[in-house]
Amino acid sequence: MYSRQPDGFTAVDHNAALLLATHASLALAHAHAAETADAHQTQLLRAIDTRDVIGQAKGILMNRQGIDAEQAFTLLRETSQELNVKLVDLARTIADCHADLHQS
Repeated sequence: MYSRQPDGFTAVDHNAALLLATHASLALAHAHAAETADAHQTQLLRAIDTRDVIGQAKGILMNRQGIDAEQAFTLLRETSQELNVKLVDLARTIADCHADLHQS
C-alpha cells in the first residue's frame, strides 16, 4: 500500500489491509499445500510403478534363470551398472519384451 500523504491511512484502512493480507496469505498457503500434495502423489505413483516393473522383471528372471528373488535383483542391478542404464529402464525393457528374449 502506498499513500502520498504521511499518515494517509486510517485505522479502518489498516484493519482492511490486514484482513486482505491475511486472506492472501492463506490463499497462497493453500495453493502451496495443494501443489505439494500433487507432487507427493506423483512421486508415490512413480515409485509404485517402478517397484511393480522391477518386480515383474525379477519374476521373469527367476523363472527363466531358475534363481531366487535376491539373485534376480542382483543380476538386474549388476547388469544395469555394466550397461550404464537405469535399473528401472532395464526392468521395463525385460518386462515389455520378455517374449522376445532368448532363454539361457
